[in-house]
Amino acid sequence: VEFKRREHEITVLTAVPDYPGGKFHEGYGVFKKNREMYYGINIYRAPIIPRGSGSNVRLALNYFSLLIGSIYTSMFILKNKIDIIFVFGVSPVTIGIPAIIIKKIKKIPICFWVLDLWPESVSTAGNLKSDLIPKFLNPIVKYIYKHADKIFVSSKGFINSIAGKGVNRNKIEFYPQWAEPIFQPVELEKYLLGSIPKDSFKIMFAGNIG
Repeated sequence: VEFKRREHEITVLTAVPDYPGGKFHEGYGVFKKNREMYYGINIYRAPIIPRGSGSNVRLALNYFSLLIGSIYTSMFILKNKIDIIFVFGVSPVTIGIPAIIIKKIKKIPICFWVLDLWPESVSTAGNLKSDLIPKFLNPIVKYIYKHADKIFVSSKGFINSIAGKGVNRNKIEFYPQWAEPIFQPVELEKYLLGSIPKDSFKIMFAGNIG
C-alpha cells in the first residue's frame, strides 16, 4: 500500500489465503476470487491445497501446490509491464522459482527479502530426525539465491549462512522488519499481562532478532 501511495504500479502474486486456520478464508476457494483489487493494487491469487492441521505431510502438499499454482498464475501476469520483482521471502523459499521464471522472460531484476532461512527453518520447525530433506532442499535454495540480483536479510545472523551457499556478500544487505503503526499504542494489560498467570514459567519466542 505504501508503494502504491508513492505512485508505483503494483501487482501482487500470492496464495489463496488459508493462514492461520488451515482452511480457506470465507469467500475464497481454489478457483474462487483468484483476482481482486486492494487499494488500487492488482492481486493474483494462486490456487493451493490448504495446510489443514499443519502436519508435515499436509504442509509439504501446501508448499508444493503453492509452487505449481504460482507458476501457473504467473503466466497471467506476464502481459503486464514489469520493471522489478520483489520477493517477500517467508516460507516456503520456493516462491522464488516463479519469480525467476518471470525474470528470465521479462529480463528484469529480482530483489529477495529473506525472512525465513532455508533449509534451516525446515529442519527446526519440522523437528526432522534425518538430514535427507535439508540436503535435497539445499541446491534449490542455492539456485534461487544465485538468480537474485539483491538479497535483503531481516537478521544479520542470516548473512553467513547465505554467503556460505555461494552468494557474493556484496549483494546481501541487512534490511530489518518493522512494526506497522496499526499496532500502536500497545495495550499491555489487554494483550499480555492480563492472560498470563504471575506464578507461571514463561517462554517467549520473538522471531528473528539481531
